[in-house]
Amino acid sequence: PWTIYPGRYPQWVPPLRVMVKEMVDPHHDPFWKNADRALFVARVNGKVVGRIAAIENRRHNQVHDDRVGFFGFFECVDDQEVADALFAEAAAWLKERGLDRMRGPASPSMNHECGLLVKGFVHAPTILTAWNPPYYETLILRAGFAPERDLLAYLYDHDRGQLDGTRVERLVNKRSPASGITVRDLDLKQIDAEIDLILPLFNSAWKDNWGFVPMTDEEFRFTAKSLKPLLMKNFIMVAEKDGRAIGFFLIASDLNQILKRIPSGRLGPIALIRLLFGIPRIRHGRVMLLGLDPDHRQGILFPIFLNELLKRGLKYGVSAEASWVLEENSAIRDSLESLGPELYRRWRIYAKPISYSPT
Repeated sequence: PWTIYPGRYPQWVPPLRVMVKEMVDPHHDPFWKNADRALFVARVNGKVVGRIAAIENRRHNQVHDDRVGFFGFFECVDDQEVADALFAEAAAWLKERGLDRMRGPASPSMNHECGLLVKGFVHAPTILTAWNPPYYETLILRAGFAPERDLLAYLYDHDRGQLDGTRVERLVNKRSPASGITVRDLDLKQIDAEIDLILPLFNSAWKDNWGFVPMTDEEFRFTAKSLKPLLMKNFIMVAEKDGRAIGFFLIASDLNQILKRIPSGRLGPIALIRLLFGIPRIRHGRVMLLGLDPDHRQGILFPIFLNELLKRGLKYGVSAEASWVLEENSAIRDSLESLGPELYRRWRIYAKPISYSPT
């Protein structure tokens, strides 16, 4: 990406190279205990012009009774021949493993960075969301892929004055006292105990979502502890009723606000200083994890969380992106859109039969 983006696409935020390396390292992320991958690069006259990862997610295929393989970490110059060669190599590797369909981008899974940006190119990406040049969609479509699902992002920005929390506040004030639901901040000093509460809730809350694969205990603890330094302390909440957790809500500081000032992506002394002193000053975040007990999805629980987000956002001067939301998730979308946030970014997941060969 450092040969494609700099000087041409100012919205792109360089990732930390060490983070990318760790994401594809089978000895680092416990996701790889149930998955395998092959990494390919394309060269023309000795120059690297593209890359792709072919990924077999065994847990996905066990959960969904599928034979789907994934592609991710896709970067490519604007050259269809190069893109076709990359997809062909990934497809061949997946086919050798008995898989008959290729889906992506997922880097490396739907629980990580996923989707191809197709709307909202003028906006810089938030933490762990994809940004890519517009021509990537053309490369993917011409390689024989078809759209499967869209993922959406909503922007809550108090400074832009587009939020109206009056209605949800009235609703919460009217119905919350009788609901028996209480909201408290998660205790990061007791993170293992808090994880014990929210992991089963997370998996049950998301189990019916398209493409979702329940996270193992090890995966969830790894993810939670990786995010811990970035969690906004006033925006990590759990809802309880009758002594049982029924919902949780986590906003992570948008690390990209700092990474855009580290163009090399290398974690040297200056970069470390910027991270250490910069993270506490970040006032923009991303809703990274949200879990609602299935028995409480249609009740007052989600409005309670929205009301807390609005009140605390005003109090602490914090704006946030809610992403990603499946386009077909009408219940969550209706609640979000009732407040007037901007639907400002859209990603797309594509798929094709592995037997397809571009002509």
